[in-house]
Amino acid sequence: MYPNTASLPVPLPTLFRSFIGVITSSMQDAKNDISDEAADDAADDDDDEDEDEVIETKLAELSELMARITDEVEAFAQLEKQRKTAAMADPLAALVSGGRSVGIGVRGQASADKKAAP
Repeated sequence: MYPNTASLPVPLPTLFRSFIGVITSSMQDAKNDISDEAADDAADDDDDEDEDEVIETKLAELSELMARITDEVEAFAQLEKQRKTAAMADPLAALVSGGRSVGIGVRGQASADKKAAP
């Protein structure tokens, strides 16, 4: 049933033990590798959490900065609107008063003034 093992240079039980030893050693190495990878993953998870906190902090800072910029732009827009309104009010007042104060005249205003003058 079994081949003749007498011609082998190493007895069969020793060969099996060596084979089993190699397999057991490989299994132990694989187990150690898995343990090392699990430890690295746990360390990476901690690093990821730290990175997430840093990113969240920076995002909050940027959000605050954007809110301040928005407020400043809105304030500037209001000032510009007031300035333009004031700048337009003077010429309009001059038109109503006869157009002479700022050199803006209404078409036909000069001829009307000549006709009205005695």
